[in-house]
Amino acid sequence: NVSGLTLKDVSGSNMTGNYNITYTSSITGSITQASLIVTTPDNVTKTYNGLFDVPVAYSATVGNLVAGDLVNTAATLLYVDKNVGANKTINVSGLTLKDVSGSNMTGNYSITYTPSITGSITQASLTVMAPNSVTKIYNGLFDVPVAYSATLGLLATGDSVNSAATLLYADKNVGTNKTINVSGLTLKDVSGSNMTGNYSITYTPSITGSITPAPLTVTARNQTKLYDGSSYSGGNGVVFEPVPSSSDYDGTLVYTGTSQGAIQRGTYVITPGGYTSSNYNITFADGQLTILSSVPTPQEWFVSNIPSSPPATLVQVNVGDKTQGNESGVPGLKSMDAVSGNEQPVTRVFMPEEFVRSSSSFIFPLPENVQSQLSGSIGPENVFLQDGSPLPSWLQYDAQNKVFRANHAPEGAIPVTVIVKQGDLSWSVVILQ
Repeated sequence: NVSGLTLKDVSGSNMTGNYNITYTSSITGSITQASLIVTTPDNVTKTYNGLFDVPVAYSATVGNLVAGDLVNTAATLLYVDKNVGANKTINVSGLTLKDVSGSNMTGNYSITYTPSITGSITQASLTVMAPNSVTKIYNGLFDVPVAYSATLGLLATGDSVNSAATLLYADKNVGTNKTINVSGLTLKDVSGSNMTGNYSITYTPSITGSITPAPLTVTARNQTKLYDGSSYSGGNGVVFEPVPSSSDYDGTLVYTGTSQGAIQRGTYVITPGGYTSSNYNITFADGQLTILSSVPTPQEWFVSNIPSSPPATLVQVNVGDKTQGNESGVPGLKSMDAVSGNEQPVTRVFMPEEFVRSSSSFIFPLPENVQSQLSGSIGPENVFLQDGSPLPSWLQYDAQNKVFRANHAPEGAIPVTVIVKQGDLSWSVVILQ
């Protein structure tokens, strides 16, 4: 727009009123933006806080503004990322300007934002403390019960624990005032990114931990032997419950109790001892020694009820039997009464596994109902195999004691049938296994 023209003559008198002035506006005028540089400050630094912000003590430098214009909204400063590091870029943006009337003048400027590349973020301090008064029962490990956890200091905004700190005893042995070390904490942000490196972590151990002794039972194994006239000593080993490491106990195993020096048939106590441990409270439990007669009586061999009439002429010997029934509480006993008709009455002798020295070595006597029929006046009985041949070398018959002895029968030798004959009397002895 154009206006305000005044006119005069040579004498200087105002001549404006002598004219009817028409003002004609132009529509081709232009105003170009003023250039303005907004610069980020150098050497900005802060401690990691999980955010991109720049501390308020820092502000952007704004170039010259036109007269009457001023800052409306200060430029925003932001780190390019939130993580610890040096020579970090700090971007600047968002400046707005106004005039004295408050009108927005920002559009009248061509603003160039100049970032800084000298920013830095230092690690935040974080203290991780092991808990006090941790206790457990000895288990041979360094682990701390899951009921205990480390205490953390304050985390930056948006950060959380990724992997909890590991707690470990300094050693695994029983004791008090034990050191509990803490380590291995990892952290993440809401996106799951690893933030652990943004912290300077101080791990503080505890010195009030304790480990108490675990219970340990040492039980003597039972043992059975045949009477041989020698005195018993030692034992048959022990069973640990639970099974400890060999480094967890000291001493030498010893045996005491009524078993030591025992000779005669009967049951005796085997008492273990000699072990000590700083990590276990040891309880010793007794075992039992059983000494059996070298030539057991028919009752010890669990002979079945003897048929009264007619006399049994068949003796069936079951070696190492485990499947027979039970009569009057005696394991391995099964009765077979005499039967009528053409079937032969049977006396059965069952020898449980504990009476068999090995898979093929055992002894057994003739049952009383056979021995009672033998007569010394007639002479000794003859004993031979069913086919009339002599007894094999592994099977012997003691005529004086009426006892068969088998020693390491070869593979396939059992079953075997033996005939015991005296005068007109004879019995078949069938040995089964």
